[in-house]
Amino acid sequence: PATPLPALGLFRAAMKQSMASGGNKWEPAPAALAAAQIAEFESRHRKIKQGDNVLIAVQERKPDGTYNIRFHSEKTAESIYKAQKAADFNGDKVNLFKLWENYQRIPPLDLVFKPGVETEPGEFNLFRGLDVQPATGGYYTLFREHLEAVMATNEDTDGYLWKVLAYRLQHLDTHIPALLAFIGAEGSGKSRITSVVARLLSPYSVTLSDPEKFVGRNNAALEGKLFVQLEEMILGRREDYDSRLKHYITSETLDVEEKYKAQWIIPNRLFVAMTANKREVVRVTERSRRWA
Repeated sequence: PATPLPALGLFRAAMKQSMASGGNKWEPAPAALAAAQIAEFESRHRKIKQGDNVLIAVQERKPDGTYNIRFHSEKTAESIYKAQKAADFNGDKVNLFKLWENYQRIPPLDLVFKPGVETEPGEFNLFRGLDVQPATGGYYTLFREHLEAVMATNEDTDGYLWKVLAYRLQHLDTHIPALLAFIGAEGSGKSRITSVVARLLSPYSVTLSDPEKFVGRNNAALEGKLFVQLEEMILGRREDYDSRLKHYITSETLDVEEKYKAQWIIPNRLFVAMTANKREVVRVTERSRRWA
C-alpha cells in the first residue's frame, strides 16, 4: 500500500491555524495545492490495463488495518467522484477525478495474476497471498474422514484426490489439467468437499451455477481465480459448452470477456470441480481423459 503524501494535510492545517490566529489567511500557491491534491488522490488510486480495457483500482483500508483493492470502470469511477471538486493549477474549481486523470504521475499498470511469482515493473498483481493459517484441533482428520465416507472408501480414488488437492496448493502458478466431478444423490456430502477447497483458496475461488459465466460470453469472474466450484451446471447438452470446457482444462491460456468490454487473454491457473445430482453434466466417453 502506498503512503499518502502529507503535503495537502499540512497545507490545510497551516491555513486553519493562520485563520484562527487572525493572521493574513495564508494560502499555498494554486500549483502547489493542485499537486498535493493529485498526490493524495493517487496514493489510493491507480489506472490498470486489463487487455484493451482500463480500470480504476481503489485502495480501501479495512478495520483490521489491512487493505482491500476494489476495481471500477472509468465511467463508474467518474460517476462516483463527480461531486468531488478540487482547485486546478490556476486555482479554478474542477472535478478531482478529471484533474488526476489529466496530471497523474504514475502510468497505467498492467493487471496480472501471478501467484507465487515475482512481478515485473509496471505490473499490478491481483494475488496477495492466501488467507489461511495453521490450526490445531483435528480439522484435517474430520475432513479426511468425510472425504473417505463420500468416496465410499475407494482407496485409488481417495489417493488420487489427495494428490490433486496437494498439487493445487503446492503449485499455484499453473492449472490442473483435469476436472473433478462429484456426482451423487442430494445430501451425500459432496458439496462439503468443494466448499472446503473454496475456503482454503479464498479469495481466489468462485462458485458458479450459470454456464454463461463459466463457458459463455460473460466469464470475467474467472480472472484472478485458482479454484472454480460448479454447482448443478449441466454442460453436456451443448456442443459449444463442451468444447470450451475441454479447452479450459488443457489450455495454458483463457479467453476472457465481459459485457460491453473487449476480450482479453489471461494465463490459465484454474482448478475446476463440480457437484451434481445428474450424470449428464458433461459428455464422458470411454476415451475421455479430462474428467475424474
